[in-house]
Amino acid sequence: MRSIEEVNHELNCFQPFFDDVWNGFKNFEVRKHDRFFQVSDTLLLREYPYTNRAVHARIIYILDGGQHGIDAEYCVLGLNILCNVIHCAMCYTWVYSVTYELHCSYCYKDVSP
Repeated sequence: MRSIEEVNHELNCFQPFFDDVWNGFKNFEVRKHDRFFQVSDTLLLREYPYTNRAVHARIIYILDGGQHGIDAEYCVLGLNILCNVIHCAMCYTWVYSVTYELHCSYCYKDVSP
């Protein structure tokens, strides 16, 4: 299990793109390059508008802007999706759903989306 403290960047991910990341179809993010992203940084991509869902991912590649038609202020982040994450509204903790058993380990509440 990974700890939420390991997250380097917490970012909003708009619909419908969030569903594509959540379901494993999209493994990259196009972002403004204003956060000093580095390979091996971890991201918590939170669904926006806000729900209790998020995705924990690691940056494995960065394509800087200014080339291949990408604006110089932006970058493309190649991602390794680590797991889907659910926020428990009862005790305000993140539940990492690697095994898809979506019960909070603190309050044992069912946190299925």
